[in-house]
Amino acid sequence: MLPTRDLKNPGKHTEPVRKFALGVGALEAEDVMAVAGRPAAERAAASLVLPQVRGDEESTQNYYGEDGKPVAYKERLFQNILHGPDIVPGLTERAVMEIAGFEQSNPKPADSLKGMRGEALMNYLLKYLLRPQAMLPNAAQIAEENISYHVST
Repeated sequence: MLPTRDLKNPGKHTEPVRKFALGVGALEAEDVMAVAGRPAAERAAASLVLPQVRGDEESTQNYYGEDGKPVAYKERLFQNILHGPDIVPGLTERAVMEIAGFEQSNPKPADSLKGMRGEALMNYLLKYLLRPQAMLPNAAQIAEENISYHVST
C-alpha cells in the first residue's frame, strides 16, 4: 500500500506490497517475577517488550505479489538499528534488500525502484520503505570519512 504518506490521494494505493510481522513469544513466569518489585508502568512495559524480544527470532518481512500471497523473509527487529559508521553502508544494504524482496514477489515495483537514480531512490526508500526514525539515533554524527562516493558511468 505504497506510498504510505500519500495524503492527497490515500485511496489510490490499496494493494499490500510489504509488511513487517513482529514475532511474539510468551511472557514467562520468571519475567513476571523479575519485575514484580518495579513500579506498575515498568511492569506493564516489561509485559509488552519481553515477549517481543523472546519472539523476535520469528519476525519476518513479508512482500506481497499481485496475487496477494506473501513471500516471507526472516528479519529481526534489531536489524533495523544503524549507528555510527554503519549508517550509510546499512542504508545502502537495506535498499538492495528491499529491491530484492520486491523482485521475488512483485517485479513491477522492483523494476520501478531499479530504474531510479541514486538520490531519488534513497529519498523514496527513506520516505516510504525504511523507518529512519528507528534507525538513526537522535544525535547521529556522520563524519566525512564514513562516506564514499561512487559514480557509475
